[in-house]
Amino acid sequence: MSIFSQLNNLILIKNAIKNKLYSFGLVTSSAKLEDCKNALSNMNDNTKKTTTSQAVRYSYYSGAGGTIYGTGIEGYNSAKTMVSISVTNLSPGNIRKGINIGGVIGTCEPMPSNMSFRVPGFRPQNSTALLGNNLFIPCYSKNTSFIGGVWKIDSSFKATNIFSNTTAVAIYKYSNTKALLRCTDGNNGSTDIFATTDGGSSWTNLNSSLPLYEPRSIYSNGSSYVIIGKRRSDSGSSGTIYKYSSIDGISWSSEPYNSPGFGLGGMSGDPSSGYYYSGDSFFESVDSRYNQHYITVYRSTDATSWSVECARIPIQQATTSSGFRFYFQSYHKLGNLRIMETNGDMHHTIYSTDNGVTWNRTVEFTTFVEYKSKIYCWSADSPTVVGILSSSGFTKVTLTTSTSPNGIAALSNKFVVLYNEGYEIMDDIY
Repeated sequence: MSIFSQLNNLILIKNAIKNKLYSFGLVTSSAKLEDCKNALSNMNDNTKKTTTSQAVRYSYYSGAGGTIYGTGIEGYNSAKTMVSISVTNLSPGNIRKGINIGGVIGTCEPMPSNMSFRVPGFRPQNSTALLGNNLFIPCYSKNTSFIGGVWKIDSSFKATNIFSNTTAVAIYKYSNTKALLRCTDGNNGSTDIFATTDGGSSWTNLNSSLPLYEPRSIYSNGSSYVIIGKRRSDSGSSGTIYKYSSIDGISWSSEPYNSPGFGLGGMSGDPSSGYYYSGDSFFESVDSRYNQHYITVYRSTDATSWSVECARIPIQQATTSSGFRFYFQSYHKLGNLRIMETNGDMHHTIYSTDNGVTWNRTVEFTTFVEYKSKIYCWSADSPTVVGILSSSGFTKVTLTTSTSPNGIAALSNKFVVLYNEGYEIMDDIY
C-alpha cells in the first residue's frame, strides 16, 4: 500500500472519530486531531455528568424546540449520565391534547368533576348572570372588611372582583354582552342601577335616567327591559307607580303604570321565552262551605298589552276560607316545561311538563337556573336542596355539604354552587 493510501485511511479514521465525538457534543465540527485525543481522554470519567449543566448532548432530528433531560444508556455513557434532548414543539402552550411534541401526540387527563375554590371576601347573592363565557355574581356586604360589588368567574374558574360596590344585590342579564346591576342600601332605601354593554368590563351609573326608590326588580324578555317602581320624590304610600322601559339598557323612557286589570301582585321576565308574565289570582265557591283558589297567567312582549298564557291554574285545594291571599311572583318556560311561583299567605312552586295542561306541586323555590336543557331550582329556605326539572319530570338532589350554599349558578359547561367565601364547580350535582 502506498504512503498516500495509508494517509487517506488515517484521515478517514480521524474524521470518523471526530464526527462521532461531535455527535456526542464533545468537540466542534472543526476539531483537530489533538482535540479529539483530549476528548477521548476525558471520556474516562463520564459518570459525573449527572446534572443538567454537565449533561451529554444527544441530537434530536425533528427540528428546534424545548429541552428535556433523561438518563443515558450503558456504553459510552453510564446508566446515570444526564442526557439533554432537544424536542420539537416543547413549550407550555403546546402541551395539550392533539399537539405533536417530539413525535409523540399526548392526551389530557380529564378534569376532576368537582373543584372547590376559596375566595376571602366573597359574599354572593343568589342572582347571577352568564355574560359570554363568564359568570357574574353580585355580592352584598355592608361590612367594609369584606369586598362587595360584582365578582366574575371566568372560563378558567378564577374569581375576580371587577366592580367594587358594597351594596350590590341583584344582576339581570339582557344579552351576552348587556346586563343591569341593582345596588340597594337597605338602611335608607336608596337605589343605584348600573349598566354594562361590554360583557361586564365596565359599568355606567343610570341614576339620572332612573331616579327610582327601591324598585322591586328589573325584568327582561330578551329584547327589552322593564322596571316598575316609585320615583324617589314619590316614595310615600301615595306615590304614583311608574313603568320605565328600554331597548338597550341605557336610554329609558317612563310613563305612569296602568294596571291591565289584574294588579301588580307580581311580574317576571323570561329571556328564554321572550315574554313578560304577570298573573291574576281569584277563587270560586265549590259549595257554601268551600272555595277553590286559582291563578291565570298573562304574557306580554312590552308589559303593556297582555294576553292569556295559561288559565285557571289550581293553586290551593278547596278551603273553608276565601281570605287566603295568593300573588303571582314568577313564571318560567323552557320547552314543554312550565314553572310558576306564588307568594302571599302561602308560598307555592308548581310545575308542568305538558305545556301547562296539568300541574304538580313541589317544595318552594325562588331561584331558577337553566343548565343543559333543564331548570335547576333553589331556595334559601332549604339551601342544600336543589330541584331539577326536565321533560321527564321533577327530581330533588340533596347536596352533601356541611356549609349552607348561598345560591346556584351555571357557566356554559359547568354547574356552580355558591357559598360564603367560596364556590364549587362541577359537571352536574348528581
